[in-house]
Amino acid sequence: MRTSVVRALLSLSVSAGVAWIAWRLGGPIGLAFGLLLASPLAAFGIAPLLIAAVGESAALARRIAYRDLNGRHVVYKGRALDVREDLTGDRWIRVADVRKLLPGFPRDRVLQQTMPDVIGLLHPPKTLRISASGLDAYLARNTDPAAVRFRVWLQRELIDPAERVRRRGVAGQIRIDPLAPALNRDPSPAADR
Repeated sequence: MRTSVVRALLSLSVSAGVAWIAWRLGGPIGLAFGLLLASPLAAFGIAPLLIAAVGESAALARRIAYRDLNGRHVVYKGRALDVREDLTGDRWIRVADVRKLLPGFPRDRVLQQTMPDVIGLLHPPKTLRISASGLDAYLARNTDPAAVRFRVWLQRELIDPAERVRRRGVAGQIRIDPLAPALNRDPSPAADR
């Protein structure tokens, strides 16, 4: 960026010098001729700055638009899934998103009774989630072609990358609580006292 600024300043000063010399030698007609010669020099210096500014503004707009979804937005067949990563590197998918993709997915109470170790509430906000590995284990028993395709996608897009992250020792910054105590409690702040 610094070289682009220096280049722009140098080309602007050279083009201003050319226009000034043409004006001193030829008067108003010389000034017109000098500006005609100097404008490509000025454009040569300013164009890289303008291109860089447009590129940076597009990247900045993209970062601002996706800052709330940073690392959590995944899409399966046009449907967005909200995914979070816990401190151990496990990926947790919002159960409501899974139900949109798999209409026969069990209700919350059934999940709590059959798979209590793979269901949890996300902090903040308290959202019911299922671990990607737990969902994979559930889908392994399912023979529906849509569920099999979703399972292959789940393994490729969520489980395998999570295992690579876990091997590197990097993990997310959220806490997942076991579901059983949370479902039986009143969620109001007064109930915590």
